[in-house]
Amino acid sequence: MTSKTYTYESKGTTSIEINYSKEVRQIVLDADGIKIETDKTEVVEYLHIVVKVDGKFVTESYSQPEKADSRFPEGCIRINRMVCNPTASAAVLALIAEVMAEENTVEVVKAEAADMAATEAFEIAEAAEIVRIAEKQGKMMTAVEYRRWSVNYNNAINEGTQGHIPTMITREQYEAAKARLTR
Repeated sequence: MTSKTYTYESKGTTSIEINYSKEVRQIVLDADGIKIETDKTEVVEYLHIVVKVDGKFVTESYSQPEKADSRFPEGCIRINRMVCNPTASAAVLALIAEVMAEENTVEVVKAEAADMAATEAFEIAEAAEIVRIAEKQGKMMTAVEYRRWSVNYNNAINEGTQGHIPTMITREQYEAAKARLTR
C-alpha cells in the first residue's frame, strides 16, 4: 500500500491523506457457502481518501474525487461532501496519480499480463473442447431447434417434470468456437 498526505493552509490546516493499494488475488467462487478456488486471478484497486482540518476528521471517500457542480469555480473537485479549491484540487489529483503510479509495480504488471495470458489459454482450450465435442455429436442443431428439441425431450422422457436433458453443442456455439480458434 502506498500512502501520501497533502497539506495546505486555508481557514486552518487541511490535510488530505491518500491511501492506495493494488493487489492481485485469486478468484474464489462461493456456491452456497462452499468456497471453490479457481485458476483465475483479478487485480483489485483500493483508494481511500481522508480529509482532516486542524487534525480533526472531516470526511472520507473510497472512490475517485468527482468534479464539483457548477456552483463552484472551474477546477474544483468534491471529496464526499467537501469541495476543494482549484489549487488544492490540482494538487490532490496529482498526488493520486503519483500514488497510483508508485503502486503499479513490476510484480503487479507481470501478474496482470500472466492473468491475461491464462485467460487467453483457457478460452482457446474451451473452444477446442467445444469443437471436439461438436464433431463427435453428429447432427448439429441451431439454438432455436435445440430449445424445441429439449422441450419435446423433457415432455417425452421426463414426463414434463424436471429431469436430465442432454446438452448438445449448437451450430452457433460451434461456429463461435471455430472463429475463436482461428483468431
